[in-house]
Amino acid sequence: ADAGHYYSLIMDREKTHLPEKDRWFEFNDTIVEKYDSEDIKNDAFGGEEKFGFEGISMRTIEKMRNAYLLVYERTTPYDPPEEEEDERAQAAVAIPEMKKSESVIAENIHTAILAENCKYWHAKFLFNEVYLDFAYNLGSEKKGQLVKISSEERHLFDLSVFKYLATVALTTLFRGREKKSIDSYIELIKGYLKKNIDAAKWLLYQFSNGTVVKEFLLECLEGDIRRLVVGLLNSAMVTVFEFEKALLLDPNKEKEASSALGNFAKCLFHQLVNCRKYALYFDYFFQLFAKLAFLGPEMREYLIKIGGLKRLLGFWKNIPETNWNDFSDLPYVKNENVELGLSSEVDERFQSPFEEALAQRKERFIEQAEPQYTFLIEAISYLLQYIIISEDKPISPYALCKPLKGMIVEPSLMAIISNPKFLQQALKDCKNNLSIVCFSQAIPHLAWENMSFKSVLLTAIAEEVSSVDWSEMRKLFYFAKITLELNDSLRETYIDIAMNKIISSMKSNQNYFFATLFASESFVDVIYEIKDVMEWCKKNVAVWEWLITWFSENPVPIYNMNATKMLSYKSKELNSRLHDEARMGLRDNQFQWKTRSEDLSKYLIAVKEGKPEVKAKDLWFTTLYYQKFTVGQWLEQKSAHGSSWGKVQVLKVLDEMLYLRPEEYSEKYAEWVEIESENIALEGTHIKEHSAPKVADSSDDSLKKENSDDELRKQAFTTYPTHIITVSYTHLTLPTSDLVQIS
Repeated sequence: ADAGHYYSLIMDREKTHLPEKDRWFEFNDTIVEKYDSEDIKNDAFGGEEKFGFEGISMRTIEKMRNAYLLVYERTTPYDPPEEEEDERAQAAVAIPEMKKSESVIAENIHTAILAENCKYWHAKFLFNEVYLDFAYNLGSEKKGQLVKISSEERHLFDLSVFKYLATVALTTLFRGREKKSIDSYIELIKGYLKKNIDAAKWLLYQFSNGTVVKEFLLECLEGDIRRLVVGLLNSAMVTVFEFEKALLLDPNKEKEASSALGNFAKCLFHQLVNCRKYALYFDYFFQLFAKLAFLGPEMREYLIKIGGLKRLLGFWKNIPETNWNDFSDLPYVKNENVELGLSSEVDERFQSPFEEALAQRKERFIEQAEPQYTFLIEAISYLLQYIIISEDKPISPYALCKPLKGMIVEPSLMAIISNPKFLQQALKDCKNNLSIVCFSQAIPHLAWENMSFKSVLLTAIAEEVSSVDWSEMRKLFYFAKITLELNDSLRETYIDIAMNKIISSMKSNQNYFFATLFASESFVDVIYEIKDVMEWCKKNVAVWEWLITWFSENPVPIYNMNATKMLSYKSKELNSRLHDEARMGLRDNQFQWKTRSEDLSKYLIAVKEGKPEVKAKDLWFTTLYYQKFTVGQWLEQKSAHGSSWGKVQVLKVLDEMLYLRPEEYSEKYAEWVEIESENIALEGTHIKEHSAPKVADSSDDSLKKENSDDELRKQAFTTYPTHIITVSYTHLTLPTSDLVQIS
């Protein structure tokens, strides 16, 4: 070996008529040449040598060439005895016995080597396709029916088979390199979870252990595997919830403590203390909280009762006064006897310095990663929509559903939610469409007939509008638009306050062209979509007329900007180092923005004159996260470079993942894509020659079969008035496309 490059020195043992020194060869990549055996002692055993380049004095350095592997040859031929066929088959699956060498080896080293060998042979057999096929066939219904047992014993038999299947999946299939059959395994396991309550409770109890939760949901490097684990746990939670929802709210503490689902939820909260160091991977961990809150009103009330909302908010922004990391009031039964097979823990005693350094580097990378709060925001949103702000006011029409026992929010919790700094940070953490959609669902409920909360949210939005980059503008105006749409008794007063404040913030940010352009584009959309805002603009032209002047003075981006930031951009982008193609692209971009700014300017002038032009209504933010997909369905997917969209077909649906095949390619080029990805859209969204998505007829009986997840989603999202959120399902008759539309 030489500096990480490996090559071999091999002697030809057949040409015995030649001297030994003439039978050595060096195999170095594609080069094979004769090798002088006298050089072995110089090349294989380290030491020092003289080293230097032209113009540099020679110096002594340590040799980098060392033998990495020595191969010894048996001196006497080995003639194995003949064995019967059964003996040979048995020997093929037996772990070879390791005998102690006659040489002196320390007992602890010998034991460690033996343990490593055993793990190797276990892995060799466990991660074998034949073994995985055997496990799947054992668990399938067809094979299970071959076992002659009574109906009374069937339940216990199914439970035993499920435990075996789940163990194989979690400890072998999920950790293996090849995962071709993983979707079939998952569907098979879910079948057991849906029909066997004891199987569902067993799985939840296996994960009522911090080490197991950390291994599968926080330390696991593969996002797809973390998501599949969440999917299995969700199937178990749905089954158990139907049996235990009354138990969760039982006033008898002993009965309430006996809930497997409640115990699992408490275990998850205890793991919050470990999440900070796994910022890169904890998003799917929080998806479990969202799934719990999604189960139904009983579960939401239980989570709030045990301080779940306060703990999640406290963790989100690390608020000390919430005592989110104090679990003394939240005891749970820890599973001390996990039945999930081999542990994946690394014995640090036998780590090489390189492995140790690599592990430390990985830990630093994870700790320094930017947290992804999408599913934490989803979970908090569900719980916020369930609380009652005040006894003196009626429950808002935007509540997720009517609380069962009147969950009036604690004053200390409302103080956190109504803090401008908290809201400002929350708005920043909404970094994708799904998190924006989720957080926007809680805002109408909190802001209904609540001028205090509206004012605080408006302050947070205005602060951001006056300082943020242009890419954040549309999100901020969208949150402002939600409160402007509320048809409560405060509407007229709030519109006047909000519009003055937002326009003032826009004006303070006008030196940056793109920020003002995107803000004005969103401003125009708000005017168009909210009639009362349109009327306000007609009455208060002087407040926003500066925008028309701004457009007239800045007709073309890039060249007519005074801001230091944009001048710097110009000097960097238009210098001679750019290729002609890049400069052409920049000119095209200028033309595009010029056309857009002219359109906006014309529209603002029309509003001023009281004759707004008719323009197509725009969707603000969309997500396919709550969409139901079917195998064979056609979608659109954005290309890798992001400049075009192409057709893709759904080959498989697994939890919230789709296996998509590009239209022009075979299944070989299919890939798994998360459904919340903003790189996929329904057919006809971007490629206009496609036919419009078909809206299903609600009379179609084949579309009325829904699993419990769909029922919960329907319950959660069809409670909103249509002017706030419209949710589409393939089993509903709707006047719009099959998107979750926030407009």
